[in-house]
Amino acid sequence: MRSTPVSVATSLTLAEPAVAAVLGIIVLGERLPTASWCGLATLATGLLVLTTPSRVGQRKR
Repeated sequence: MRSTPVSVATSLTLAEPAVAAVLGIIVLGERLPTASWCGLATLATGLLVLTTPSRVGQRKR
């Protein structure tokens, strides 16, 4: 854990509720309301934004 970068730890922490919800659907056969699906989509979008490297300020050499 000491060598894990902060950005990776944050992303994994944010993904934990989504993984729990998906496991509940797959393993336990739970049904999620529309608001929960929207929340999962918003969370997935946020994680993609956080984990995608930015190209702002980078120049090609």
